Order: sequence, then structure tokens, then C-alpha cells
Amino acid sequence: MITRQPAGIPLRRVNLARGTSQLIVIPDESRVEAMAEEWSRFGKQIEFANLQIPAVDFTYHYRLITTIALAEVSRQVGRRLSVKPPSAPRPPIYDRRLLRLAETTGQVVRWEDLLDY
Repeated sequence: MITRQPAGIPLRRVNLARGTSQLIVIPDESRVEAMAEEWSRFGKQIEFANLQIPAVDFTYHYRLITTIALAEVSRQVGRRLSVKPPSAPRPPIYDRRLLRLAETTGQVVRWEDLLDY
């Protein structure tokens, strides 16, 4: 149960990625008093999470509260990368090709030799 009331634990500390057996409820608090309602009909274990909104007195918008809650759900539940990113950056391709080209067809000239010209 995600609410804007100062009850329960902060939303960022709640584990929202528990799988298919978890139900996340975001009540419209302009129509229902979240703490006075009987929520046991949704499941055996009810856990309250609150949004830590800095403003106390503001015009309530259900879409705003829902957007914040769903953004946190998305952050925790979001899909993992299917491809593992490389652990270290690869050297530039240009440098490798020049080295290979110099070894096969070119001539290696040292910096000291160029200074003699």
C-alpha cells in the first residue's frame, strides 16, 4: 500500500520486486482515508509505504502521487540488461589497425631518426 500519509516506511526502502505474488495498491486519497480503510481484502500481509513529499499542504493530484510511486516501482523492477557490458574499455580500432598496417607493409621509423632529418 503506497500512501502519502506519514505511516509505514519510506517508499525507497520497500522491496517492490517480490514477484508475481505481490500486489501494489495506490489508493485515491481524495476519496478514501487510507489509514482508516480496511485493506485486508487484498491479502494476508499488508505493508504500508509512504512517499516522502516535502510539501505538506498542496493540492492533491492522484496522477502525481501515482507517477512518483510507479517511477519507484519501475526503478526497482525494471528489466536487466540482456547483454553484459564490457568490463574495460577497448583500445581504439584506429590504433590497432595502424600498428598492424605498419607491421605488414610499412617501415618502422623511430622518433630519434626523424629528428636527425
